[in-house]
Amino acid sequence: MLTKHELDEIMSKWGISIKGYTVVTKGIVNTNWIIISSEGKFVLRRLSHFKNLKSLGLEISYLHDLKNHNFPYQIPIPIKNRNERFFLTYKRQYFWLYKYIPGSFKNQLNKLELNELAIMMKKYHNIVKISRFNKIKKPEVDPFFRNAILRESLRLKKLIFKGKFTLPQDKIFLNWLSLIIPILKEMKLTPYSKLRTYPLHGDIKQDNLLWKESKLIGILDFDNIGRSNFTIIKDLSVVLQYCCVKKKDRTRLNFKLARFFLNAYADDMKLSTNEMKAIPLLITLQYIDLFNYTYWLLKNNPNRAKLSDLVIRAKAAKWYYQNKEKIFTNLKF
Repeated sequence: MLTKHELDEIMSKWGISIKGYTVVTKGIVNTNWIIISSEGKFVLRRLSHFKNLKSLGLEISYLHDLKNHNFPYQIPIPIKNRNERFFLTYKRQYFWLYKYIPGSFKNQLNKLELNELAIMMKKYHNIVKISRFNKIKKPEVDPFFRNAILRESLRLKKLIFKGKFTLPQDKIFLNWLSLIIPILKEMKLTPYSKLRTYPLHGDIKQDNLLWKESKLIGILDFDNIGRSNFTIIKDLSVVLQYCCVKKKDRTRLNFKLARFFLNAYADDMKLSTNEMKAIPLLITLQYIDLFNYTYWLLKNNPNRAKLSDLVIRAKAAKWYYQNKEKIFTNLKF
């Protein structure tokens, strides 16, 4: 974590003196600081090791493009520093700054709020489809990111055996891999692979949505832009995974809320049968990806992960895959 002196050094590049700051604890990939100064409140963002300079440039251009298309929600627009650049390299890490967006987060969304979210996503997807970024076509050579996730699972497994696994997370990870690897190998990829992909947010959930009472006012964390392209249904499946879940078990889908959200979104933007069938498979993959990443965090940055999360994410992946037909039947319209 950065010291006060290091933060002062960084903020001086924007000509801002720090009066106070807090570290944002939400999220498990990037690190953010809320900076308080006489010029107002700002958010300083340190990028994860997954991000490179090219993808950072694309993300910044993308945010400005959304603004130029009059996207009616507040988004984290980067501020130029004294060198007329939108980012800063400090000790071989990238940082950028944006004006603090006031608002509150919600742990659980009701139908009124899900309707607000559906309206936002329709506007967002329509802008992306007509923007210049819609021309950035990346062929879907790895549908669901199945192959990449499988490779990562096998890589982590190999590392465990090299180290003669001795920690609790090693044993838990290996036990669940015996179920997860067959799921990854048997997952059917077509016809999802034929769907059009776009540079999309891919992580629209409670931690990235800002509200004023029941009014959606802002969207945060466009970190996936420049790294991966997604299908529209992939973007929607993340909403279902996090925002349309049961209160007592947030790893299980609330069919009523999920149907309500999809109907609100698809009232004039129809979803195909192929897209609907992909939903449980996409969520399965998202949980397996989180399972792998949680294990990696437990080994490399244990303060940002819990051992219990490893089991929860594996169980969720199992549930969504085993109930894929039931999920499709309950969501189709």
